[in-house]
Amino acid sequence: VQGLSFEARNYLQTNLLMELYHKDPPRLIDRLCRDLEQEPSAAILNVLSDVCYALALQTDDPDSANQYYLSAAYGYYRLLFDPSLRENGMNSRFDPEILRAAMRYNVAVGMIFQYMDQRSLLDRKAFALPQAAGRQVFFPKPMRLNLSFPRKEIRRYHLCADYRAERLLHFSYNFGLGAPLFAETDQIPDKQDGLKLAKGITLPITCILQFRTEKNGEILASLDMYDTMKYDTVEIHGEQVPLTQDFSTPSAYYIDSREAPKLLRYALNPAKDLYNGLYALSPYDKEKIPLVFVHGLMSSPQTWIQMVNTLASDPVIRRNYQVWYYTYSSGNPILLSAMKMREALDAAARKYGNDPNFQRMVLVGHSMGGLLSKTFIMNSGDTILDRTLNRPWREVRGGLSDREVRFLEELAILKKRDYVSRVVFMAVPHRGSSMADWGISHFAASLVTLPAKIVKDIQGITEKLLPEKTDRQKSRKLYTGFDNLSPENPALKALAEIPLAPDVPCHSIIGNREKAGIPGGSDGVVSYRSSHLDQVESERIVQSGHSVQGNSEAVRELRRILYSHLKRTDKKSAAGLENP
Repeated sequence: VQGLSFEARNYLQTNLLMELYHKDPPRLIDRLCRDLEQEPSAAILNVLSDVCYALALQTDDPDSANQYYLSAAYGYYRLLFDPSLRENGMNSRFDPEILRAAMRYNVAVGMIFQYMDQRSLLDRKAFALPQAAGRQVFFPKPMRLNLSFPRKEIRRYHLCADYRAERLLHFSYNFGLGAPLFAETDQIPDKQDGLKLAKGITLPITCILQFRTEKNGEILASLDMYDTMKYDTVEIHGEQVPLTQDFSTPSAYYIDSREAPKLLRYALNPAKDLYNGLYALSPYDKEKIPLVFVHGLMSSPQTWIQMVNTLASDPVIRRNYQVWYYTYSSGNPILLSAMKMREALDAAARKYGNDPNFQRMVLVGHSMGGLLSKTFIMNSGDTILDRTLNRPWREVRGGLSDREVRFLEELAILKKRDYVSRVVFMAVPHRGSSMADWGISHFAASLVTLPAKIVKDIQGITEKLLPEKTDRQKSRKLYTGFDNLSPENPALKALAEIPLAPDVPCHSIIGNREKAGIPGGSDGVVSYRSSHLDQVESERIVQSGHSVQGNSEAVRELRRILYSHLKRTDKKSAAGLENP
């Protein structure tokens, strides 16, 4: 019989109650309630809960089903937490009945939540719902939210059980108590502090339904919501109970509900500035370290989804890091994209920079994103300007306006940012990629429409610095992001020669298509020679193509690095931390 456990079927058959189950369920439930009053026992309560659970599965009427689910949830809750029942044959958390009670409680709570949501009961101050056993369950207060978002910014809730996470290689899920669901937020306006909240993001939540029986027999219930990016456990009757956590289903829904970014169009039309900015998936949390992911050429934050989804299953990472993304048009010159990224993070630093965890920021850059990231840990002086102008910057700056001087110095005189305390390079072409010199790359570069204001500013500066017409004609080409990846590009060469700040630990994760752990070769786009840096703290070579960020070994290596970062930067956060 669907939903009935062996113990419940055995009890009903032994007591000649199976016919009642099929023909008159209300009488059966009334009989089991009387038996339970006469002989309070875990065994009878388990049978009553199983019967209600099974009947809920079989009925098509939502009101009747909710009554059964409510009775089942109440019974399973007592089996799990009533101390008098633990003394009566269910002492071990490993008893099959206890494990089954937890799983069925979770299902029942999810269905009760859905029923209450559909009937607009979640925010009602006080109401009552009937059980199948005939007693009322009173909800004296509206749903309690332990979330990082205010209720007004939540558009709707979804049960994770209603969806299947596809396209993710790893399913991040932890079994515990409660029904996993997620909240879909409203379109939140961008903030003006450099950090924007991604629009329509999904928040993983676990719903817990707690019961309390008063001395007069009245049953009180409270529905509680927990943001599982912040909470791993909940205290119930003095016991720390692990929460069910599903991180993958909310992520998969968010990806599927977004329009896929038109990467080629964005790369070729950086003037439109469609997505540029620093984005978070939840409001800023001063208790967590910003972990900033920066994508590469013709890419987007979605390139990190496999890595971030896998890291979400690690409670240490969840507890200590908040994920941010920086996105940009890779058609722009690298120095321009890097300057915009510095502006965004500097704006965030002006608001949050006094927080100790903000000062422990970690940047993770893939491919071109690594070139942007390393500008945060360089003190270049005039090197880049001297190299690209073919004359000392100090000698020529006098011929420019204050605004022009300020623009060029912000663009090309790099100054170390103290809030960046570690950088991870993934398949980064520090010395360029030969593919940038291929005909198709030159063709793509020729299609890029740079921002008109930038073009006008650079042309005005060129005319002043290069008064001879022939010199201007030689230097009239404005390099795009595609051009900047050429091994012969002057700006890229200058970046490769500027040393990284010695007090900032750096790491390289490099792909080799042939074999892991072997220096040399290529990931198909970037050679080992271009990705290798002598001054990094660690270098890990994984067997992979250029998209190393989706490689499981690369994910484990980043996890190791993030653990190491915690140990070195804060002893309190690292207390009890074990090596991954």
